[in-house]
Amino acid sequence: MKIQAERRDVRHLYIRVRRDRTVLVTIPRAMPDAVWQQFVESRRAWIEASLAKIPPPAQYAYTDGEVHWLLGRRVTLRVQKGGENRCRIDGDTAVMTVRSAHSDRAALLGACWAQELSAVLSDLIVQWAPRMAVHPAGFTIRRMKSRWGSCQTRTGALTFALDLAVKPVACIESVVVHELNHLIEPSHSPRFHALMTHWLPDWKERKRRLEAFPREFS
Repeated sequence: MKIQAERRDVRHLYIRVRRDRTVLVTIPRAMPDAVWQQFVESRRAWIEASLAKIPPPAQYAYTDGEVHWLLGRRVTLRVQKGGENRCRIDGDTAVMTVRSAHSDRAALLGACWAQELSAVLSDLIVQWAPRMAVHPAGFTIRRMKSRWGSCQTRTGALTFALDLAVKPVACIESVVVHELNHLIEPSHSPRFHALMTHWLPDWKERKRRLEAFPREFS
């Protein structure tokens, strides 16, 4: 069990089991080491149970007929030779054209998935930002090892993990609302969680479902 401890200006100790199987412990600055270490040890059973629920990273070869996940549904990859490297979605099929055996198929599929995710994120932000009376300053998509998203509260810029592209839209929506909520309440305070329940009463269940699909782009 790999534990990463960080001291911050917080009132309480928090334990977070991350997608990369590391355990982040956020500690009040004045708390003695022995106190937080004893608390973590008392929560060992919960931590190990949480780690056991994280699915192992999927191994992909990007070959013809391989099955991937896109927006919560199974998509079959079809690979064909052609004059340019490109990938497009046709129903439940991802049609990938490659110029040679040396073409970077993983990058092609990742770019295709990012395009699909970008369209979903744009629609959700347009839907939720006015409802929440917030004003985000655009978003980017990138590979993220331990987070689903982030929000720069000073600028309003949002970042989302490319891995969200494999998740159902309902799960993506919960992440969008989470990050927009930081423009109202920057910290994960009781007020933040109360607001999440106001916006999405089932946000905790959606959060649990985020881990139910294989990771591909971390």
